[in-house]
Amino acid sequence: SGWVRGALLWLGQADPVDTIEATRETDPRLDALTAVVTQWHAVIGTANVSVRDVIESATEQRTATGTGMLAYPKMEFAHPDFREALLAVAGEGGAVNGKRLGKWLASHQDRIVQGLRIQRAGLSSGIMRWRIETDRTDAAGGAP
Repeated sequence: SGWVRGALLWLGQADPVDTIEATRETDPRLDALTAVVTQWHAVIGTANVSVRDVIESATEQRTATGTGMLAYPKMEFAHPDFREALLAVAGEGGAVNGKRLGKWLASHQDRIVQGLRIQRAGLSSGIMRWRIETDRTDAAGGAP
């Protein structure tokens, strides 16, 4: 591949490495994956959780700031960015669909983004558990 790249550059053609990087930067699927794993890591950490646990964490609600004295205080999502990230990959009718999320997680396991990756954590009482792991290679300075 180095020979091909070198020949293209010598001929004055576009650098294929630059094209690959530009494509990565505008990839909506990569953006969605990055949003899910970074938000998951920020909200849940590295705990083993079920799909239901993930959805509950993302859709947890709290009293909106400044509405505590109202008869019916306004509620807001505690982790709106996490919820939006899950809706982007498994949303259906304004809610996160657990079955779709489970399939999405299975199809993206082991892919490293931002030094993080989705991992199966095994079955517990017949329910698949998932976790976010820090990629040791990337953390040690290896390629992402």
